[in-house]
Amino acid sequence: MKFQALALLPAAWVGAFVAGAAAVPPAIAPTFIRTEIEAAKVMTLVGCVAAARAFSPGDYLRRAWVVLGGCWVLLLARDALFLGLPRGALVAGVPIENVMAALATGANVLGVVSTFMIAKAWHVAGLELPGKPAQRAVAMALWVALSVAITGRAALNDGRLLFAGEVPALVGLSSAVCDLLSMCLVAPVLFTALALRGGRLRWPWAFMTASLLFWLFYDAGHVLAQALGLSEFAERVLRESFRGLACLYSFSAGVAQALALREPVSPRPPRAA
Repeated sequence: MKFQALALLPAAWVGAFVAGAAAVPPAIAPTFIRTEIEAAKVMTLVGCVAAARAFSPGDYLRRAWVVLGGCWVLLLARDALFLGLPRGALVAGVPIENVMAALATGANVLGVVSTFMIAKAWHVAGLELPGKPAQRAVAMALWVALSVAITGRAALNDGRLLFAGEVPALVGLSSAVCDLLSMCLVAPVLFTALALRGGRLRWPWAFMTASLLFWLFYDAGHVLAQALGLSEFAERVLRESFRGLACLYSFSAGVAQALALREPVSPRPPRAA
């Protein structure tokens, strides 16, 4: 039941968020949305810490979860600067916009590295993934094509802006590129979940797969909103709902990882050093 509750938690979280966004007065709606964003990020960090603490020092997946936690630490630090200091302020003599760009870029890189490590866990543990190699290659190619279709234009636009000297565009460019790389890892994470079907250890990878999928929906949020004819406010609520689902499924993955390791199960968890 604990794992089923973790599966339902993200949907309940987003349901409460959507209801709250519809109910609060327009004047305080931006504050309400920002509060939900930061709370979701903190929850994700909590999940990373829970998962990392479940492993012994030096274990492969402990390192993966620590790296993912570092991603969220940098993002929260970026947000603290954004919320706490005015535009144009200096941080150790450096414009705040440049510092925030560096923090966001570093977070994006750590996010990709951690996702790659989690996606590679099946190989480290010596698991045999389901399906034929050709089928897995086709699945990978489809995800790459879908990711390029969603993030490619944004990456090109931000690349042109960065080349023109607009440093803040580095955030958008790194985010688009890292999202593309992360999406390429959906297939191996999903295949790992399928390889572990029937055991508790399938839950962390299933939740991580869901998280990656909702990040893809988050990136596609603007296109979806235009197709649905949504207002600017409704579009933001839609995109933040996808972000909330992505964050909370990462939280669920981390907590599920910790719960799954509390007692021996079969197959054994990937704990290779």
